[in-house]
Amino acid sequence: MTGEVPKEGLEKEIGDLLEEFDSRRLPLMLFMHRAHEIRDKYGGFTRDSRLGKAVVASMERHTGGRDLMACLLDIVGFDVVVTDIDLPLEGIVDLCRDPEVKAVCISIQMIHECRSAINLAERLKEEVIRDRIVYNAGGFAVTEEIAKQAGCDVFSLRATEAVKMIKEEVLRKNGY
Repeated sequence: MTGEVPKEGLEKEIGDLLEEFDSRRLPLMLFMHRAHEIRDKYGGFTRDSRLGKAVVASMERHTGGRDLMACLLDIVGFDVVVTDIDLPLEGIVDLCRDPEVKAVCISIQMIHECRSAINLAERLKEEVIRDRIVYNAGGFAVTEEIAKQAGCDVFSLRATEAVKMIKEEVLRKNGY
């Protein structure tokens, strides 16, 4: 949702929710459910126009990591584009051609999918759009070494930390 969202209470509820999730006192599915309840209660999360859009995709058929990253990026103010399951790499590249896209996150669960992270970075370079996009790959199979090989701008084992880093890097890249 775009536009102004009442901030009274929203920031506290989100802060409490993130703290509870980050401290591992709140399971993933319950976190997602509560985040959606808060979003619906306030009519959406507050958009930060400086952040632009974030494309969030998963390799293969899993959706857990993709949906978590989409939720967290939505919370911090990105306009989030969630891809369909099994969207080919070229579909992700097509979405990233939009000049409003400032970040792309891919979720990888199986080690054989890690090559996709490198392939995506290579395709974004070929399209001459890689430099404007903050790139993140995460998931069970992604290590810091794999993220480095893929040319990721940010990496963290924790999704909440990765999203903080993505936001900071997007703002830095865009002069804020």
